[in-house]
This record gives sequence, structure tokens and C-alpha cells, in this order.
Amino acid sequence: MKRKYVISISIIGILLWINAVDAGTPVWTFTPLTPTTISVASNTSATIKYRVTNQSNKPHTLTMTPIQGIAQITIGEGVCGNTFTLPSKGSSCILSLQANGSLLAPATYNGPVVCEAGSTNQCYRPNAATILQITKAPPITLPSGCIETENNNIQCTLSPNYGFTNMPYALCRSAQCDYNGVQTSVTCSCLLISSYQGAYSASISPSDYNTSKPVGNTVTSTYSMVNSSGETPTDCPSGPFANCFGAPCVVNGNSVTCTCPVVTSTYIAPETNCTLSNKIWSATSVSSFPDIEAAMLYMYNTFFGGSIPS
Repeated sequence: MKRKYVISISIIGILLWINAVDAGTPVWTFTPLTPTTISVASNTSATIKYRVTNQSNKPHTLTMTPIQGIAQITIGEGVCGNTFTLPSKGSSCILSLQANGSLLAPATYNGPVVCEAGSTNQCYRPNAATILQITKAPPITLPSGCIETENNNIQCTLSPNYGFTNMPYALCRSAQCDYNGVQTSVTCSCLLISSYQGAYSASISPSDYNTSKPVGNTVTSTYSMVNSSGETPTDCPSGPFANCFGAPCVVNGNSVTCTCPVVTSTYIAPETNCTLSNKIWSATSVSSFPDIEAAMLYMYNTFFGGSIPS
């Protein structure tokens, strides 16, 4: 009798949760910004985005229920955090999800479910037409010069550089580094990009995977176009800049610090102001930039349908 009683309580709990997810007029709604019915190869990944909008006059602090093989991306302009607050009616953010082929279940027909933080009594998900419908497909055939390495990563040899599809790295592309005018190396505070984030974790490095991969709390500063949509790349006259491409970086929590050599040549700055007060840009030389940019575009076009993370 006791066992039957426990089972009955469990069933009631599941029914209450289902009712909480779907009952009533949604207090927050989901507008798809990308296709939500997709197929993902087991050695690639794909990004799905929804705009989550508060429909009530009260603030709500929300969090997404985990889904196997789906990682939430929390970087980028207007993107929802792991826990995010929609302060008033009409306020919104972009729920950015990464479907990782190697980690997906054979089929995912559910979610995303977003609940009031700390509660499962008030949860909502997209309507039936726009709910996540993801199927896992066989691995894609890799292009010439590309191989699978460990941790579901693909390395492509793109002379003179290497491209990766899935590796944690430091992004210093728009960092400003303290500089006293005579240093031969500087310390730069850069952005940490985690693995399993699809187009976000695709990057270019001057060294192969075995040299560039994370070891302990150290990652490599590589190049990508993450958060580049608002930049205005500018050819700057010969001067000092931090050449962080391939530099070692130390991770401390969500921050990452890179030690980069100072180089003097013409360079590409991410903004129109080439000269900074007591600082220098982490930048790329004018001569090497075309090869690096072309290699990065090849990775995005080949493995992510041309998707460039903004």
C-alpha cells in the first residue's frame, strides 16, 4: 500500500507540472526568430532563437528548464542570461539555444520550458507549432583538410591557420590593454567563449588543436567574429598593438586574462579611434587580417550555414 501511495503522489506531481506549463493565458510568450523544426548532424550543432516577452504588468525573473543536448548561450546583445528578469510588460530578451549533435537524444520534441525562478508552478513554453522539434542526423562528411579531434571538435587546416568548431577559447579581438609605452608584452582582459556553443565556439588559431586546446585553467586566445556586428574595422597607421592571436590565457571563473606580445606595424582596430589613452588595442596586423577573416568565414559557411554570431 505504501508503494502505491508513493506512485500516486508522483503521478499527481507530474500532472500538476504539466498543467502549470500549459494552463491559462501565458504570462510570457515565445516568438521564434529561427526555424524550430530542424535536423542536426551528430558532429555539428545548430542555433535556435526565441524572443521571450513579458505579457504582464509585473516583473518576472525566469530560468529555463534544462534539455538534453541543448545549451543556452548567454553572450551577445539582448540575449537572456541563465537567470533573467523581464521588468515590465513588453520587455523581452532573446533565448538563444545551441543544439549539440553529439549530445542530443535521438529526437527532441519539447520545450523550451521557462519558469519563474525557484518555482515550477508558473511555467510556459512555445505553442505546438513553434515548439522545439529536433532530430539527430548522421554525421556530415568532412571537407578535405578537416578531421575530427577529441571533445566533438572538428579541426580544419586552413594555411597558414587552423579552424575549430568546438573549443573553449579567449576572444580578445576588441580588448583594450593597459600600456605604458615601453612594455614588450601586456595583460588583456578578454571574453571567455565556452565549448558546445556552435558558431560562437568556432574560431581560428595560428596553431593546431593539440597546441591550442584548453589545459587545466589555461585557454588560447583565438579569433572569431562573435559580437562583431557593431564594429567599424579601421586600418590604422603603424603603431603598437597587442598581438593576442595564439596567446596563452588564464581562466578565473567567467573572466579570462591573456598575456600578449606588443607588436608595431599597421593594424586593424575594431573602432575608428586608432589611438587610446594609456592603452592599446588587441588587434590584427593589416597584412594577416585577410587570411584570418577568410578562414573564419570558411568555418561559418561550411559548418554553420553562414551563421555569424552577433
